[in-house]
Amino acid sequence: GRVLRSLDDSGEVQVAAVLEEFLASGSADVDSDGNVDCTSFVAWAFDDKPCKPRLAYGDGDEYRALSVKFLSTKMLEELKVKKSEKVYDIEPRIREAGEHVICPRSREERKLGAAYVDVAKDEYAGRATCMLSYTWGYEVHCIVDALQ
Repeated sequence: GRVLRSLDDSGEVQVAAVLEEFLASGSADVDSDGNVDCTSFVAWAFDDKPCKPRLAYGDGDEYRALSVKFLSTKMLEELKVKKSEKVYDIEPRIREAGEHVICPRSREERKLGAAYVDVAKDEYAGRATCMLSYTWGYEVHCIVDALQ
């Protein structure tokens, strides 16, 4: 939620910044004395996005690779990839999938924002044996079809 997105580099919530955003949103219930209704603030601050960071499924191996089986089935379903969508079209959904996940390559710093390869639940994932080069302008289905 908004509270999680307000974490500073030390991992502490910047409540004043969240409250300021709440007041500016127009969602605030403020009485004549300037008091904010706590119930509406909490409901707004903890919106429908996940609030608790979790660890990634991958172990942080920089060579972790998703299986072609996963890419051609679950990834296309999870990210709701339409036939003509290009990589840059689905990029926001890819980022969203890992935005509340602690990056496994930064466990000591516990930084939020993991790569899709780290958050994907692929039981056949393993170490990459080759590298696929593509541009963001390619259609996702075309890339997956080429891999199959």
